[in-house]
Amino acid sequence: MNKFKETVGEEVEVEAPIAEEPVIEKKAKAPAKPSAFSNWLAQNMSKESALNILPFLFFLTVLGMLYIANKHYAEKNIRQIEKINKELKELKWEHLTAKSILMSKSKQSEVAKITKTFGLNEAVAPPTKIVVERK
Repeated sequence: MNKFKETVGEEVEVEAPIAEEPVIEKKAKAPAKPSAFSNWLAQNMSKESALNILPFLFFLTVLGMLYIANKHYAEKNIRQIEKINKELKELKWEHLTAKSILMSKSKQSEVAKITKTFGLNEAVAPPTKIVVERK
């Protein structure tokens, strides 16, 4: 029987007995070279330097939280402004409707029709000015 060698790497063809198909084995890869960033990080990030950076990281965290809070506050204000603008448009239309109804009801002919139901008639003679003498 054939045994497989399980390692990470390139595949190599190994000859098998005549009755069986060829078996593929994997070669081990060389360990990866550390990157320049990881080298720099290992050299410059000691426990003391990490503790020195903590206040700055805390400042950046607070700044980020303030930024997010400000965005939420601004979006809330925008929604409120849109709601108030919609309400303002509705009130403008109500005002225009009420104004047009009042204009039509305050015409002289309309007022005369309404006052006839109370028994009042239009004056035929023009109005006269009453003058009062003071002593």
